[in-house]
Amino acid sequence: ETALRNKRVTSNPVFHSLTGSNASRTPWLSGSTTTSIYLERTNGVVSVETCPFNIGDTVAFVNAVQATDVDAPGDSRVSASGAATTAICSAEITAIAYADSATVGGGSENGTDGLVLLTVKKPGTVADAAINSWVSPITPSVLPSVGSENRFSVYSAGVDDSTSFNPTCSIDNVELIVQKVEMPAGYVSKMNSMMKAGGAMNYDFLSFTNYKYSQLASDRVVNIRLPIQNSRCKSILAIPTDATPYTAKQAIFSGDDVYTVNNLVRDTEGGNYAVNKSTRSGLVGIPDHASNYQFIYNGKLNPNRKVPLDRVSVNDKDNTPLNQQLFVENEKALRMANIDPLSFEKFQENFFIGRALSLSSGVYDGRGRDFSLQVEYQEATAPTKAKLWNCYVAHLRRIVVRGDSISLEV
Repeated sequence: ETALRNKRVTSNPVFHSLTGSNASRTPWLSGSTTTSIYLERTNGVVSVETCPFNIGDTVAFVNAVQATDVDAPGDSRVSASGAATTAICSAEITAIAYADSATVGGGSENGTDGLVLLTVKKPGTVADAAINSWVSPITPSVLPSVGSENRFSVYSAGVDDSTSFNPTCSIDNVELIVQKVEMPAGYVSKMNSMMKAGGAMNYDFLSFTNYKYSQLASDRVVNIRLPIQNSRCKSILAIPTDATPYTAKQAIFSGDDVYTVNNLVRDTEGGNYAVNKSTRSGLVGIPDHASNYQFIYNGKLNPNRKVPLDRVSVNDKDNTPLNQQLFVENEKALRMANIDPLSFEKFQENFFIGRALSLSSGVYDGRGRDFSLQVEYQEATAPTKAKLWNCYVAHLRRIVVRGDSISLEV
């Protein structure tokens, strides 16, 4: 995620220069060619191992601040207004190395001032030098204190440039670690005798049941009925995931159609191209301009007032203060589900609605109750995505072992 155009671009590698000299950083001028691109020592790019690119990948450049200028767009793969569609700048990586010499970086040659060097060529050629056919030069930021007006972040464009993309994944040498409890022989003998006499051994464990609900993008008020059939409920974690079918190319590169999480200036510099898109569509929740929510069960409103979501679900620029009540409700729900709520920093990227059905070691019998979750989308900006709600009910299950049988209670 530190090499994408649409995912926290401020965390990406940054263009240093063509020569690697700190004292005289050379830009990549429009119309010129190069085979070498140096990356700044920022965002952890201090070695080949920490560089997020791979050999064979195609990289391009984005300056989010300039992105609104149609005559000089901030993305080197977007042609200027009136220019030919081929007037872009990208480069294919042929080698990645760590350069450390008297003329590169700080020039100390001690391994602490060197730069990562990308050896590049023109995409689709055997060994032609990469050419900047774009309307603007790729300029270095000179010094970090200068700000982002000259800084170009480097991003991976290989997936987006490909005509088709079918990734594969393989896992080898999987090991399963199983814990085993050894009981003393006397304890086992006594347990067996008690079970033969009609006794039973009970084992309680935490489990989750998922109740799903489909929502259209046009729905402004959603009433989600939950047919809960669990006798010892702890909490509910309702996660509205993006139900839009995406290709692998769209999902991995976070294309324009993918859900926009936010456009915080500190993450994206506020540019039109550099927005924070989701890279886990269908796996995590999206607020999508929700206004408020409220549970209704056992004939009562829970909580007794609607929980506001309008400030949490807004995803443009640096937002207004948060709706804290949501985090209070979510923290209790997570804790009752035996999930430690260590951080809510990614509350928009991992959005969910939680409700604790009991506290401490208590449980709630959900059988025969009319459960529902009502969510309203009454903001000026309409919701954009159809959703599949995954409503996980955390509850205790019990394994009952008798002398002649084993049963499961939910």
